Amino acid sequence: MNTDLLKTFLEVNRTRHFAQAAERLCLTPSAVSARIRLLEEQLGVTLFLRQRNNLTLSPEGERLLTYAPGVLEAWEKARQDIVLGQQQMQTLNIGAPPGLWDSLAGEWARLIWQRLPAIAPRLEEMNTLATLEAVQQGRLDLGLVFDTPNGRGLAVRQLTSPELRLYASSPGARTLQDVAGQYVMVDWGSAFATWHARRFSGLDGPRARVSTGRLAMMLFENTPGAAYLLEPVASPRVAEGRLYPVEEAPAFRLQVYAVWRDEEPAAEAIAQALALIREP
Repeated sequence: MNTDLLKTFLEVNRTRHFAQAAERLCLTPSAVSARIRLLEEQLGVTLFLRQRNNLTLSPEGERLLTYAPGVLEAWEKARQDIVLGQQQMQTLNIGAPPGLWDSLAGEWARLIWQRLPAIAPRLEEMNTLATLEAVQQGRLDLGLVFDTPNGRGLAVRQLTSPELRLYASSPGARTLQDVAGQYVMVDWGSAFATWHARRFSGLDGPRARVSTGRLAMMLFENTPGAAYLLEPVASPRVAEGRLYPVEEAPAFRLQVYAVWRDEEPAAEAIAQALALIREP
């Protein structure tokens, strides 16, 4: 399979410019044009509508765009499985939202790496909906998500329920109202967002929104700020006097789930990985 043709198609679509795509792919513009022309000949369609200073996808190109990323991902997964199969290793494709990788999932992945040498983990960062979709489509073997997954043919296991607490970078704050002008909203999933909206409906919106607790702490590293953070992540900074618990602010119990297909080819590797994840 000549995957270079699909990669070139995606890059031209991304840049909408043959010369820019050529620069990103370390090719000449004529080579990029030749690849697109060859792909069009193989498919028997026109993929791009070429007008003066304007390059757009044709209807056929739009349809190819829905398949090309999945084809490339499936090909890479197959290639990796074949190579690792020669080494008697099992690949395990794991996806999770950014905030989960920055906290719990990152530690779990390190356990898999350290204690399961026969498993070759492949880690991907994507939002909850994309993670569930990738699991259902078989592009991921295992998904780790914040919110209760819903989907046919999926196995679900709750892994843990860590606590989110409000922390401020300056002492003295006792409620969220005390840090309202400095508050950073972290994306901890839809359940947290719903709880937060109900609990603090009378407050003004946050000053910033971020995808992870790490980004929140980066924002208020040396300036006033506050955010809901996982206690294990915040504790070292509390000990160093860099973060302070907002004592009267309510806590939220975050639910973390593992999700995989009922008839997953990597079921044995998933079982081994989940056994580690469930360790204290």
